[in-house]
Amino acid sequence: MESRPVKGGDFLMSPAYKQDVVGLHFTWFKYPEKVKRAIAKVQEWLRAYIVAVHWGKLFYLNEREVGEMYQGRVSEFKSLQRQMDPRGVFINSFFLDQN
Repeated sequence: MESRPVKGGDFLMSPAYKQDVVGLHFTWFKYPEKVKRAIAKVQEWLRAYIVAVHWGKLFYLNEREVGEMYQGRVSEFKSLQRQMDPRGVFINSFFLDQN
């Protein structure tokens, strides 16, 4: 596991939106079922803290859970995404599945 400080910024969907945070990063090996179980345990452990998932990392949460982590910014992001990318060229499957 790696932990490091992350300076806050203005990117709406950043885990460090307007606040400095500590990032926890895990390196996983190629054992998909073991990794899935481990991620579930880590996610459960982190629920006691104020956390937000990193979009480029593997996680097993639904839109409601992610929305809670991002304090309502998911709907703001979706509105901005529809305005800036009405054809959905740059949206990923996670958000497509949630519309």
